[in-house]
Amino acid sequence: MTNMTEKDFVESVQNYKPDSIKCENNFTRDGLEHLYYELIEESYDTGRELDLDPARICDQYKEYENIKAAADDLNVSEKSIKNSSYDGFEGWIIVDTYGL
Repeated sequence: MTNMTEKDFVESVQNYKPDSIKCENNFTRDGLEHLYYELIEESYDTGRELDLDPARICDQYKEYENIKAAADDLNVSEKSIKNSSYDGFEGWIIVDTYGL
């Protein structure tokens, strides 16, 4: 994945058509751009090459407007979200649902 451009990453995830509706509308473009850089950073930190797997990305990460919306959708407490892997910015957060 480290050889993939941000544009390629965003378009690959946006154009992914799963068999289920699980990925439908999971991310805004801004959210995917941020996730791209987070995954690149993780790749450098761990020394592992990350492959683009839109199915895994759509399953593992989800974007929400705020922590409350994430907690309600994932049926967990807001504290659980705050203690998990998430990145928050004004107006949205991305939650690593595998980390809950």
